[in-house]
Amino acid sequence: NLLVSGDRIPINTSSKLFDGKIGDYDDGFIVGWLMGDGWITIRKDNNKHQYGFIVSAKDSKVKLLSKIKSILELKLDQIVNFTNRNGCFETNIQSESAHKYFSQFDIPLDKSRLPGVIWNGGSEEFRRGFIDGSLSSDGSMNKSSTSNKTTIVWSSSREGFCDEFSELFGFYGIKTSIHKYS
Repeated sequence: NLLVSGDRIPINTSSKLFDGKIGDYDDGFIVGWLMGDGWITIRKDNNKHQYGFIVSAKDSKVKLLSKIKSILELKLDQIVNFTNRNGCFETNIQSESAHKYFSQFDIPLDKSRLPGVIWNGGSEEFRRGFIDGSLSSDGSMNKSSTSNKTTIVWSSSREGFCDEFSELFGFYGIKTSIHKYS
């Protein structure tokens, strides 16, 4: 039988994708933030990885700066200092402990896809934290002026990342749509 206008298609939902053991909620949050408002570079002077984070003044007012700082200090076991740069707070971390910590999550340097641990070996709490960190860094909520609907908007310039993020939401039964702009 063919689908006709008005037919409904059930969306399978699950309270969890699968249970791995890698990462907790805070790990997921910090990796989600890194993928959104962060960067990974390989320094040319010493060929070491450098992990950078930026937090806007607006995000700082809702205590995200202190949350990110405390998670990084706990997970990396080192003091992390943020510098105020025109109202935004930035840090760059280059240490063996940082590289060892972030390497366990299989984060692509170019951020072209989700971290590998999302699909292979990551805990459910890691995935939930990752979604929170990603939406907290690059998301917003918009209430329609013509209806009573509120939508969550998340943006990225990386198409593969968007496709996989949408796929991740689908596993939880959350319908998404992707809009491409140039």
